[in-house]
Amino acid sequence: MFEDNVHPRNIYEIYQSNGNTAGFWVQRTTWLPRTVAKILSIDAKGYGHLSGIPPCFNNPVVLCEFYENGNLQKLSMVLPNSSASDYIQIEQPDFTIGQEAE
Repeated sequence: MFEDNVHPRNIYEIYQSNGNTAGFWVQRTTWLPRTVAKILSIDAKGYGHLSGIPPCFNNPVVLCEFYENGNLQKLSMVLPNSSASDYIQIEQPDFTIGQEAE
C-alpha cells in the first residue's frame, strides 16, 4: 500500500507525495466509515507542481468525487478543509467500483 498513509496529512502534501498528480483516494480521520473522496484536481489541474508555500500552497481549490455511506453523493464538489492535516491516502475502496464518473 502507501508508505506515508499511516500519518495523516493535508491534501496538498498527499498530492505532492503522489508525484504531483491527482486521481488518488483519501479518507478523513473525522469521517464516518465508508466515507471517502477521490481527488480529481487541485487548482483546476490534475497534475503539476503547486504554486505557493508548503504545506498549504495558499489553499487552492480541491475538487473531488465524494462518497458517503458507500454511495456516490457528488460527482464533482469542492472539498472543504483540504488544508486540515487529518487526511489519509487509501487504495480505491471496493464499494466505489462501478460508481465512478466516466
